[in-house]
Amino acid sequence: MATIVDVAKKAGVSKSTVSLVLNNNKRIPVSTSDHVRKAMKELGYFPNSNARGLINSHFYCFGVIECIEKEYYGSYDITHETGTYGLNVTCGILSGLEGSPYGLITERWENDKNNLPRLVRSKCVDGLFVIGTFNDAFLFDHIKKMSIPLVLIGRNVEGINCIYADPGEGSVLGVEYLLQQGHKRICFINAPSFFFSYQIRLNAICEMLREKHIEEGRVYIETSMHNNGEGGRDAIERAWKKQGPFDGVVAANDMMAMGVLRFCYQNHIQVPQDVSVAAYEDSVLCGYTSPSLTSVNINKELSGRLASEMMLRLVCEKSDKVEHIQVPLSLVVRESVRDRNSEKEKKR
Repeated sequence: MATIVDVAKKAGVSKSTVSLVLNNNKRIPVSTSDHVRKAMKELGYFPNSNARGLINSHFYCFGVIECIEKEYYGSYDITHETGTYGLNVTCGILSGLEGSPYGLITERWENDKNNLPRLVRSKCVDGLFVIGTFNDAFLFDHIKKMSIPLVLIGRNVEGINCIYADPGEGSVLGVEYLLQQGHKRICFINAPSFFFSYQIRLNAICEMLREKHIEEGRVYIETSMHNNGEGGRDAIERAWKKQGPFDGVVAANDMMAMGVLRFCYQNHIQVPQDVSVAAYEDSVLCGYTSPSLTSVNINKELSGRLASEMMLRLVCEKSDKVEHIQVPLSLVVRESVRDRNSEKEKKR
């Protein structure tokens, strides 16, 4: 493989001249630049963008860090985080970067204060997208100290550029829909308590219940221990033993909702005949379940596109404005929720 030294020797110029040509330095005559580039082409030389980045502090590459609870290997059981959220957001980022010179490097990172993400430690990107909802601020503080442009996706944090959907609004949307459909005993399965969204969801639902004067006991809240299907299954099992049966369940994400479907299947509870199930996120998996899963769509691809546009403003326009953009939500109704109001009309 040809090196910059080989190019300099073939073109009959110094190594520093080749470097200046690679960096489009205007001091180099056009004739010299053309001569050097011809030598590169003949040798099949391709510049190492990472090596150039070390010199110029510009890599034409952004990093995506997806924060996860735990990385599982060797099995795709309900203990595994599906990764659809990060995948959809990343696809949106790529769409937003189309036409720009920037690419992406991705990393899944377990929340660990003793081991920062490789993309942060290596300092080999021009900016970082962080996808995740953990409570710890140490990662953001470390990135800010390193002066790496940062866009946070999935939560709203003061002083940081953010693209987010409101989990409180989404949780209320799901619970209100079941109430409107005539459900009398609803269980809401909240996110694990170490997620920032846990308290936001809890506060939003409690406030909605007070404002609408919903009688006590009509909505029961259970906390999941893990952000996966197993967490949802175990949470509804605990709730069912303590306060069940329920005629409706709303879960904090699609993975937990699928854990609820697993619990219902194992206990011969029919969905939606006996219990309706709704979720938050609306991943591609919702249409594949049987019955298909009603879910709150949080516009993940749009979040990614808006995040990429924000990052380009930070890097290319050197914008120092901190932006917080909230994406709209919508409820996607599928087969997993039953209209119990119509059942009452039939009985009359």
